[in-house]
Amino acid sequence: MQQELIYTMVVNPDVHTPRGRVKVREIVEIITSYFNISSEKIRSEVRKKDIVMARHFAYYFTCEKTELSLKKIAYLFNRECHSSIMHGRDVICHEVFSAKTPNYVDAFNYIKSQL
Repeated sequence: MQQELIYTMVVNPDVHTPRGRVKVREIVEIITSYFNISSEKIRSEVRKKDIVMARHFAYYFTCEKTELSLKKIAYLFNRECHSSIMHGRDVICHEVFSAKTPNYVDAFNYIKSQL
């Protein structure tokens, strides 16, 4: 069942996540549009600051707006381990909720308003 859900989401990313909350594709489209990058770069190994930031937002909002497990999210974003997803999610929490970095707060507010 789990493998079937992952396969369906990769082959048909328009499929709703459990309970039809938000599509992963919608999250990625909003984030890539905001950061002006391609969706392939979010799934890539590139470590440029702007791409990493976008990737972390994608992890955070996928965790928050879907019911997918960390393992499934890691698979969808081409990561080997769920700990990458946890780290990215935690970075966003720290930067946004401590209001430490204004550009994180601005990006967060925009993306949240679009979802």
